Amino acid sequence: MPSDNEKEEKLLEALLEFSQKLSEERFVLGAGGNTSVKINDSVFIKPSGLSFSEMSTDDWVEVSFTTGMVLSPNGEQGTDKKKFHRPSSELQMHIDIYKNCPNVSCIFHAHPPHTIAVSAANISFKHMFPDSVTYLGEIIPIIEYCVPCGEELASLVKQNFSPPLDHYSLVMRNHGAITVGDSPKLAFLRMQVLEELAYMHWISQACVKSKEGYRTLSQDEVHRIQNLKKIKYRQSLMKKK
Repeated sequence: MPSDNEKEEKLLEALLEFSQKLSEERFVLGAGGNTSVKINDSVFIKPSGLSFSEMSTDDWVEVSFTTGMVLSPNGEQGTDKKKFHRPSSELQMHIDIYKNCPNVSCIFHAHPPHTIAVSAANISFKHMFPDSVTYLGEIIPIIEYCVPCGEELASLVKQNFSPPLDHYSLVMRNHGAITVGDSPKLAFLRMQVLEELAYMHWISQACVKSKEGYRTLSQDEVHRIQNLKKIKYRQSLMKKK
């Protein structure tokens, strides 16, 4: 069986792989966005100022889940003299989500363009196709714009990720989005689905004269999708990833 160190290394490799896909999909530009994974009592998060494309697995910043302090390689508070990065300025937002939602072990924050555009146009993120229900949950909350990186943003995000969790994404108006999961692959997939949903809203809005002129799924239809046996089976597989 793989050792704990081997499991940690594989998880950090997966985090890097799917974080770099955010850049490939143009969900982030430059050093924008941040991702993290929680492993036992540590949170590994993207360093401030680096783009995903220039990162290696050694660049993840390990911080204490309890204190938020940067940890040295031997697990004690301090800095690595050979290589020191500051954690993302939105570290507190990540820690607050993990503390509020014990079942979440991975967080992706990105700036997908259609998601930002649709939120700026004040269009609600109602479900339009079954997969968005399957992967994103019953609702897709939107929080109003506030200055990034501060306590206000962390507080607003924390309020919208509270158990019992019936959604796995959050739209931040004029800013971006957050998706959560129990693996980097699932958190990334949810970001893809959210951006696809925003793209569909954008196309539909371009085809009609009003925001109410195109069809979205009703609440009853959403509940019926959630109760399909095939959907429940697919959701159970997601929990095993």
